[in-house]
Amino acid sequence: MKSQDILLALKLICIEQVEKEYIKKKELSDFIDENPETLLIEQTDNFQPDYESDEKWDELEFNSESIAHQETKWKGWSENKKIYDENLKDDSESLKKIQSQYSVRGLSSLTGISKSEVGKSLKRNINAGITRIDRQNKLPRVNKSIIYNFIIHGLKLVFPASISLMTRGIPTSFASPALQAHVKTAGNLIFVWPDPEGSEMGQSIEPLYSTVPFAVRQDRRLYELLALIDAIRLGNARETKLAISQLKIGLNY
Repeated sequence: MKSQDILLALKLICIEQVEKEYIKKKELSDFIDENPETLLIEQTDNFQPDYESDEKWDELEFNSESIAHQETKWKGWSENKKIYDENLKDDSESLKKIQSQYSVRGLSSLTGISKSEVGKSLKRNINAGITRIDRQNKLPRVNKSIIYNFIIHGLKLVFPASISLMTRGIPTSFASPALQAHVKTAGNLIFVWPDPEGSEMGQSIEPLYSTVPFAVRQDRRLYELLALIDAIRLGNARETKLAISQLKIGLNY
């Protein structure tokens, strides 16, 4: 197993979440179209649909929208969301756009991993039981139980965190938006993934894979998961427990 195998598995989970949310949203829209007389009037006041991507994170009392730091001028968060928020009249085309991200070409463009390495990584994950090919739609699906247990029990041993000098980069671990509201760090020292486009200064931590800074700009969900993984690699017992609990929710496991 290589570190890019974990990055790829997490990306597959993120794509699957978007896919399922889109399908549920379409199903709800179709139901309303077919039953216009109901309009779900009584339910709408307290209705919390499953397809809301931030619902689970909002329950933890932090604003996941803050993941896109305005000062960094990152692009990609809202553009990805348009894939499943666009007009439902083009629902089949929209679903195809989402599912095209499962291809070797799509995964390479979104993670920065070369196409040849994506293919090798998929094979390793399938051989390890981390990923399987869905018999119905032939799409790669991740076994969340295996990936979750490996992350919390083995990741920090196989891929230990390497801390280096102060640098400019992207906040990770307890400095990331996923955890900063819950953990008070000593002083102003934070951990960052080295990146010339990052706006924060902190102690450098080598990302799980070299293309992580690129990949997280394309996907807020992936940023949350990778930052939580770094917290598990770096944290003490209390902080690790917090990161693990939020990781489980983020994986929808």
